[in-house]
Amino acid sequence: MKTLCVGRFLIDLPADAAVTLHGGLVAGFELACMPESDEQFALRLARMEAQVAAAQDEQGRPSLEWEKALSLDSAQGKVLVYNRQRGKAFVDGRLTEAEDVSVRGMLRLPHVSIAAEAHMQAPERGDELLRLFGRLRPLDEDEVPRESGCCLGRAIVLDPYGNATTESVAMVAGLPAHPDVRIVLSSVAGMPSRPGLLERHARAAQREPLAVRHAFTTLRERRRAVNGLPGEELAMRVQEPNGTTGFSFHWQAAGTLDDTCAPLLTLALEAGVGPDDDADPVESSLSESGMTALWEGIVGSIRLRPADVTGAALAAGAA
Repeated sequence: MKTLCVGRFLIDLPADAAVTLHGGLVAGFELACMPESDEQFALRLARMEAQVAAAQDEQGRPSLEWEKALSLDSAQGKVLVYNRQRGKAFVDGRLTEAEDVSVRGMLRLPHVSIAAEAHMQAPERGDELLRLFGRLRPLDEDEVPRESGCCLGRAIVLDPYGNATTESVAMVAGLPAHPDVRIVLSSVAGMPSRPGLLERHARAAQREPLAVRHAFTTLRERRRAVNGLPGEELAMRVQEPNGTTGFSFHWQAAGTLDDTCAPLLTLALEAGVGPDDDADPVESSLSESGMTALWEGIVGSIRLRPADVTGAALAAGAA
């Protein structure tokens, strides 16, 4: 097994698992980490600058408002603010004039690039992205950092970074020897409360025709705490219309609205998945006992990453 940092949590996966991370969202900015060369970064930055330079505002004029470069000891980047739009919005029950802009940026760290963007933002958000870029540190492959912050693959956003109320990241993993098996871990902080996993499943089952319900066999349906994280677990075996058998294991912790260390945390392990979203299901390459063993090794490993808050604070002072 190998240990990976996803958001603010750790998870153990089979050593040969192929892992990708998606959906990084920090402080309202969509962040994507891309391991690439300096030359590839330069081309990507040039394309971004060309796209923004070609954009026009509502009056048909160039919409770029300002661009600022960021240069640190081991990082260089640029932030662009453009596409100002004016309109009206209700604030405290009153109709007022409102303006918003689009913000995009690129940051080059050793061996990894960061692309960031957000739309319909307040004009000062460009400076906020510059400050956020200053809180990013590159990570070695499979590195488990010690500082407090949010892992996004090959980079971590160090605490404190401001607007630390919403974070999200998703990990997708596959097993080379079992191409029909998919592992997904998602972490979403700042979500309002919602019905739990078991309640949603019960409601959905009631709406299904009897023939559909008979295709599903419940293997587990219970509350389950994992390393101090209260959650719910649901495991199903399904007989697909094409005659194949698949499995679906889920665990979810509800989290709280205003704590990035207590997000909506969801783990899914599925077998019998086709090669793409539109493909028919296939026969599971793992038996029920094999799926259960794999599941236990993964779900039981989820834990909040121990972090050195003092170290993150010192890094903030240095930035």
